[in-house]
Amino acid sequence: MVTQSRVKDLLDYNETTGELINKARRQGIVVGTIAGTTNTSDGYRHITIDYKIYAAHRLVWLYIHGELPEFLDHKDSNRLNNKLSNLRVATKSTNNCNQLLTSRNTSGVKGLTWYNDKNYYYARVRLKGKTTCKAFPVKYGIDKQQALTLATEWVRAKRLELHGDFVNHG
Repeated sequence: MVTQSRVKDLLDYNETTGELINKARRQGIVVGTIAGTTNTSDGYRHITIDYKIYAAHRLVWLYIHGELPEFLDHKDSNRLNNKLSNLRVATKSTNNCNQLLTSRNTSGVKGLTWYNDKNYYYARVRLKGKTTCKAFPVKYGIDKQQALTLATEWVRAKRLELHGDFVNHG
């Protein structure tokens, strides 16, 4: 496991940009350049130290605080924004609260699914393995757009109530 002193021996932290800069010559490393590479599969910048790969945001936290918590969260959900002000300690559950809208989402609202066969929007909010849900049916006096509006308002209010500072509406 890498230590704070090892990170500080090899890298400098630029507080303005949130980037780690190479300061020591190593195999294939140019001093003064931004450390690591962006991984296209997960979107994080990764840095290799002593033949082990680390996420750059975790090394930033270690560089400043001298510890590596199990989970760190990017407040703005931008995996390349490693400014200290954008990082915070999280749990697995709170880190999941801050996820963006997935590409599979068809409603355009995080936590909402349209069920065509049942003719309703189904709203879900999860926290610590517990799901809170509610159906918003299209029925007499409520069309599909109105049901979507009601469901959106409910899911956003519930997410704010349950997720607090980690809320991300997508």
